[in-house]
Amino acid sequence: MESGKRRFVDTSDEEIEQKRLKMSADKTIKQNIAAATIFREYLKVKKMDPGFEQYDTLKLDEVLGHFYMDVSKADGNRYKTNSLQCLRYSLNRYLKAPSYNKKIDIVNNESFSASRENFKAAMAELKRMGLGDVEHYPCIDEADRRKIVCDKLWQRPKDQFWEEEPSWYYNIPVGEKTLGNFMLYLSKKFNLSEIYTNHSIRATGATVLAKNSYCNAQIIAVTGHKSVASLSLYQRVDNDDKIRMGQTLTESITEPSKALALTAGETSSNIRALPSSSCTVPPKTLAIAPSTFLPLPNITTASTTLMMSTET
Repeated sequence: MESGKRRFVDTSDEEIEQKRLKMSADKTIKQNIAAATIFREYLKVKKMDPGFEQYDTLKLDEVLGHFYMDVSKADGNRYKTNSLQCLRYSLNRYLKAPSYNKKIDIVNNESFSASRENFKAAMAELKRMGLGDVEHYPCIDEADRRKIVCDKLWQRPKDQFWEEEPSWYYNIPVGEKTLGNFMLYLSKKFNLSEIYTNHSIRATGATVLAKNSYCNAQIIAVTGHKSVASLSLYQRVDNDDKIRMGQTLTESITEPSKALALTAGETSSNIRALPSSSCTVPPKTLAIAPSTFLPLPNITTASTTLMMSTET
């Protein structure tokens, strides 16, 4: 052991709390504090003690049950189901984190069964009100993408310049606020088909890569998603794809000669009409049964090749 160094150090209670706080991301800590602030404001409006951190289990369970039913956004509109759920989880983390370190769990403990039932009832009501659907960020339409092609996205344009000057941009990036409202600004500036957000850029990139037969591992490496489940939200079917699928189904009815035949044991799930997010699918031979077959549209894609064999 080096001279002057001790094997065991002395960690104070305050230092332990600070280290425990750093276990959570800054964004998570902010969400926890925001949820506690909303709950505290609710208690003040209801003429109750805002120091809910000191409530006993019975009182906290009762008050939370009313809170789930009563809480709304600052503008008076009701929260969506996912927002109410996040609010509940954030409160739970807030109470269990330093400096309160509560040994309770308002989500799972049986001591909070009454408020849990009220939470379920509130969620059911929100769903009936149409506030249970998750709104995914739209992909940027191909026609809209052609309108906003720009190769100087990350540079700040000069306030004044002459056209003959070699550079029209400062050698510095644009500001955070400018980038934050970038797609909103472009949507209005170029009169796009709808108002997009910056998140639509990510959704568009993931969708385009999926349609070009890149596998999930490759797409995640670009988009930064942590799981395939979260990536699947971005792999969508656009209007052009729907039109092509409709035409294919129509041809299978109006032009039977173009139909494929599958044995009774085969299903259409073995065929992918569009390039998917999975890696390239190897060719598959489908045998024709002499008496039993199912008509399917003649499909040939970049990732799937179907070959017919008359052997039985």
